[in-house]
Amino acid sequence: MQLLQKEQDLTRLLSVRERREEETKKEWAETLKEEGFSNDGALDSAIKKLEADLKKARRKDADGEDPEVRTFPYPS
Repeated sequence: MQLLQKEQDLTRLLSVRERREEETKKEWAETLKEEGFSNDGALDSAIKKLEADLKKARRKDADGEDPEVRTFPYPS
């Protein structure tokens, strides 16, 4: 998935989460169902995963390499 798509998904999910305070419990449960989440925890997990994926992708773009596969010169 491209970085832009993940950013858009995160923005949308954060917008959904903001509605939690504005809706009744019944409305909120329906909103979660419409968005494909079984409960608040599932929504929060999806948001955390997207945030972690974006952070990793941004680091990779900034460094030009995968941060988990770095090699360091060893002294001879």
